Amino acid sequence: MALTIRYQHPPGVASSFVERPLLSTAEGGFVAVDEGLAALWRAADGRTFDELVAAPAPHPAVDGIVPEALACLSEAGLLLRSSASAAAAPDDGGAVSGGPRVTAVIIASVPGELTWLADCVGALMTQDHPTDILVVDNAVGVDMRQWLAERGLRARVHSLARRTNFASALNAGCAAARDADYFLLLNADMKAGRTCVRHLVERARVTPACAAVAPKLYLWRAPAFLNGIGNRVPASGWGTDNGIGQLDLAQLDEWSEVPSGCFGALLVSASAVRDVGPFDERYPLYYEDTDWCYRARVQGLTIAAAPKAFLFHAFGATWTGAEPTEMHPRKLESAVIGQLLFGLKVATPERAALLTRNALRDVYMNVRNAARQRSGSTLAAYGRAAARTIVRLPGLLVERRRVQSRRRVADAEVFRGGDDLTPSFVWRNLPELTCDIVRTYYVPLIRSGRTRPLAEVPGASRK
Repeated sequence: MALTIRYQHPPGVASSFVERPLLSTAEGGFVAVDEGLAALWRAADGRTFDELVAAPAPHPAVDGIVPEALACLSEAGLLLRSSASAAAAPDDGGAVSGGPRVTAVIIASVPGELTWLADCVGALMTQDHPTDILVVDNAVGVDMRQWLAERGLRARVHSLARRTNFASALNAGCAAARDADYFLLLNADMKAGRTCVRHLVERARVTPACAAVAPKLYLWRAPAFLNGIGNRVPASGWGTDNGIGQLDLAQLDEWSEVPSGCFGALLVSASAVRDVGPFDERYPLYYEDTDWCYRARVQGLTIAAAPKAFLFHAFGATWTGAEPTEMHPRKLESAVIGQLLFGLKVATPERAALLTRNALRDVYMNVRNAARQRSGSTLAAYGRAAARTIVRLPGLLVERRRVQSRRRVADAEVFRGGDDLTPSFVWRNLPELTCDIVRTYYVPLIRSGRTRPLAEVPGASRK
């Protein structure tokens, strides 16, 4: 079927090269591509779909996948279609006047987060489900009430005298929002779609034994790409966001549950917090979310997914270009502590041994490489992580006994899908889109009807 689609390069989208081809987004972010997609992107400007599929492929890597590759580039916002079927109207729904009481608990810890806080609060003020807004001022260093008032933003403020870690700030915020039925836990660098809270609450209300609901997160400046839907802990390596870097073609929209949810944006049941317990303040920065969610699932509760609920997250290098491959020493220290504490606390002895053994193997390899490269900052980070983990062990082991005494679900179910739930496509914290990814991941989805309708491949939309 011939399609009368003409492509052009959108304003703000341009090519560059940082070790590999990059395409900027109209929102100011970047997408890592390869030579094949870069060649097709260049060839498509000013040409029609018919011309492009009839001509020889502009690069051998796109041969046989030109329609799907054009669809992916267009859906990514890297090509602009001048004529195509209109996209479905977004779900606007209707304003909800009653229902469960929701309090958004936003943690602001450093002055740099104020860059995003106005958008975060402003988006919550326009939700179509009534939402109270509480900003936890984690010793940011400004008069938070005045700062909000000067910008016409309506939110309560709970100020902490001294800066604390994320889990502790969340506990303080939830305690201050004691009348809520649900807490919407948020980083300051999140911006919610207008129907986000309503869809989260709807999913929570129809999910039996629901502890929390994970929304769909997009990358703020590469908004066609996922930051993820929930997260998980694999047997080896760091915890990861589910589907981070994937181009969203609605391929995950049938999800109803996830292993865990990110505390950067998660609706949590107040009754579940009372049942499962508070967020563990032993975690300095990472893994406090997976700790609580896996504890909830060990007790037989559910972490639901609500793909219709979405937010945009100002994630790392989507703002500035490709980040270095090495993690900052302070982040590394916190991640190592979190990885070790989680493995020792939540799982049964067999799984705990596997997680701990794999984590220590990674530590050994990374320390050896750091020693060879004479990276003193990395070695110091591992040293601090080891010392801080050992100090936490006595209390952790006591808490482990409590967690295991309340177990209702075996680890085979709790950790199911941890290693192969869905792939991630990331290069140096940038979303990645290559010919190989299109051919091996998106083409099978598109041709089997597991995506939304795409103009370039008529008849192949979700059945």
